[in-house]
Amino acid sequence: MKVYIFLCLISVAHLAKLPPSFLICKNDPEELPKCLPQAVEKALDILQEPIPELGIPSVDPMEIESLTFEGGSGTIVLNQYLTNVKIHNLRKAKVTKAELSESGDDITLEIGAFMENVTLVADYEINGHVLVVPIAGKGNARIELGNLTTTVTVTATRVDKDGEEFLKLTDVAVDLEPNSAELDFGELVPGNKQMSDEIGKTLNENWREVFAEFKGAYEQTVGYYLSAVANQLFDKVPMAELFPPP
Repeated sequence: MKVYIFLCLISVAHLAKLPPSFLICKNDPEELPKCLPQAVEKALDILQEPIPELGIPSVDPMEIESLTFEGGSGTIVLNQYLTNVKIHNLRKAKVTKAELSESGDDITLEIGAFMENVTLVADYEINGHVLVVPIAGKGNARIELGNLTTTVTVTATRVDKDGEEFLKLTDVAVDLEPNSAELDFGELVPGNKQMSDEIGKTLNENWREVFAEFKGAYEQTVGYYLSAVANQLFDKVPMAELFPPP
């Protein structure tokens, strides 16, 4: 599976402070388990709007200029080129777990969340085949994931910048586990609505298999976006402000 992602962020070079509306959790073993889930939910709500002074874009909707997924196997092969991608409803996440652990200079933040509905909309061009039917269509795509369980694991390491401690991102791993999905690509076979409807029905009846083919690509996309956001944040806000000592 090949995935190509293009995301436009505004780079901001200077240091900055977190807006006062953010909930800050002290780096205290007793306080963190209670505070972190609330802090993450609060941040998602705040990030419905971008924060220009930090160079952080909105995360709801999560906007991506273009995505290219190349792959699939067996009876379903769908090469997708998506533009004007928007992912909605992340702000409605219910955080079920948020844990911070440290090992030497390394820090791991693991966040678990549940969302009743996440919707992706985009313009698309697609080619490939479903069963033995060739596909070459374009139009508007809408993908709805229901009862989505998500785990995001952020790893970073402490670094010194002019005598002040910052975090340097090393990885963001994302796991997406939906309990249902609805896929709408409109007219997948141009000029043949009946065939397009039949293919759409087949895709939805076999949504688990379809999602499994592209699960890694969707996870990589969300991880890439969150990495960009985390890099902007970690580069400009010192560790002592993100997680002040008790």
